Amino acid sequence: MISDTYKEYIYKIDGEELSHKPKDIFISDEVYLIVDKSKELIWIWAGNESKLFQRYMAASWAGKLKSRKKFYNYEYELVKEEREPRDFLFIYNEIREGRDDLSYPGESRGFSGGVIDFNQTNPNPSNKDLSNSNKAKINKALNEITEIIEQVKYTLKHVQKKMGTIKKLMK
Repeated sequence: MISDTYKEYIYKIDGEELSHKPKDIFISDEVYLIVDKSKELIWIWAGNESKLFQRYMAASWAGKLKSRKKFYNYEYELVKEEREPRDFLFIYNEIREGRDDLSYPGESRGFSGGVIDFNQTNPNPSNKDLSNSNKAKINKALNEITEIIEQVKYTLKHVQKKMGTIKKLMK
């Protein structure tokens, strides 16, 4: 379960209103605003089944949030379900894993063992010899690989918990 301090940075679009600290998050027919302090960015996460009106309201609320002193000059970016960029995957996994040790979204970026930096071992997609189309395809593939890695880590973590339960029962 994520901490209340962490939830301070999460909002949900509720019709024309903005609700603070939603109970559930990443529901496919909803739109959420997630403030990323470390990137000075307000992510607008839109589920696959969300309505255009919700996304419009989210952009409007993001503009209002970034005018507040607390989030002054923050940028905002739309993120669509199943097409989350690499930087957003940290937050997605923090919430999915219920990281109660974190105080704000994206804080785990500073920890080791996070998302692998593929630019160190793979060809750089910004290479001038590549077309923009190929650069986009490479970046998409790298994002998908990163997401798969995070899902495998998540699954292994739960397998370890289940193994621990089995070991306790066998004693």
